[in-house]
Amino acid sequence: MVAGAYAYLRWMQSSWRTTCREEDAEEEQWDAPGVPLRALRRAETVLRRRCTRIVAVLERCSESRNHEAVLRTCECLGVQHVWIVEPSEKKKPNGRNPDSKQKEDKKCKREKLTGLAGIGVARQTYRWLTVKSFQTTSDCISALKDGGYDIWATDISSMAECLETAKLEPLPQRIAVVFGREATGVSPEFLKVADRRIYLQLHGFTDSLNLSVAAGMVLYALLCRFPEVRGDIDEDEKRRLRKIWFTKLGRNDAQRQEYAALADALPLQPFADVRPHAAHRGAWISPKIRRRLEEKEGPLTEGRTEPCAG
Repeated sequence: MVAGAYAYLRWMQSSWRTTCREEDAEEEQWDAPGVPLRALRRAETVLRRRCTRIVAVLERCSESRNHEAVLRTCECLGVQHVWIVEPSEKKKPNGRNPDSKQKEDKKCKREKLTGLAGIGVARQTYRWLTVKSFQTTSDCISALKDGGYDIWATDISSMAECLETAKLEPLPQRIAVVFGREATGVSPEFLKVADRRIYLQLHGFTDSLNLSVAAGMVLYALLCRFPEVRGDIDEDEKRRLRKIWFTKLGRNDAQRQEYAALADALPLQPFADVRPHAAHRGAWISPKIRRRLEEKEGPLTEGRTEPCAG
C-alpha cells in the first residue's frame, strides 16, 4: 500500500506538470470536492504559510476560555509556537475550581443542549500547534534567552512603544511576544528583561482589551507590518510537521500509514488559498439544533452543503 501511495503521488505530480490543460491547472489551485488528496494538499498549504519566527508567550492566563481562544487565534494566524507559563490557579468562567465535577457536568449539559461545540474547536488547535509549558516565569525566560529570542512584552504603561508607529526595523530573527494575566498583565519579572514594551493605540474610555482580543490584534498587526515572516519556517521543522500533520489526518491505521509515507515523498502542490471549499465546511452545531433553527430563521449559512468526506 505504501509503495502504491508513492507511485500514485509521482504519477499525480507528473500529470499536473504535463497533461493538465492550463485552465484546468488554474482551477486545480483551489480546493474543491473530488480533488485527490485534498486534505493533505490543504495541510501543505497551511504548512507553507506557517510562521516560526514569532513565538506567542501566554503568561499565567487564569481564564480557560481566554487560554483556548488565544491558541485558536495563533493557529488561525499561522503562529506555530506557543509557550505557556502555567498559572498557579486556573479558574473556569464562573470562578470555581476546574476540578469541580459539578461544573464539568453542567458544561457538558449546556453544550449538549445548545448544540454548540466552539470549545471543542479551540481544543482541536492543540493538534496543529507546537506548545511548550513552563511552571515558572523564570524557566520560560531562561528558555527564551537560550533560544536567542528578543522579548517583546505587551504593556499599557507610558514606557511602551506604539506598535503601529514605533520604529521596529530591522525585525529580529526571533521574537517572543508576551501576553500577561487578564487582570494584572505581564509580570514585573518579564517586564524587567523585555527588550521592548509594545502596545496598541486605543481610542476609548476603556484602556485595555480582553486578553484573547489583544493577542489576536497584536499578532495580526505584526504579521501585517512584517509580511516576510509568514512562511519563514526551517525546512527541517517543515518536514517534521508535515509528517505529524499528514499522519493525524488519516482516518484509520492503514490511511495513517499511507499518509505518513506521502509526507516523505514528493511535496504536494498547495492550494492558492487555505479556505476550504464550501462543501467541506460544516457549522459547529448539531444537526438536530440546526434543523430547528432553520425552521425558525431560515438558512443559517450561504451556499453550503453538508460536509463531505475529504
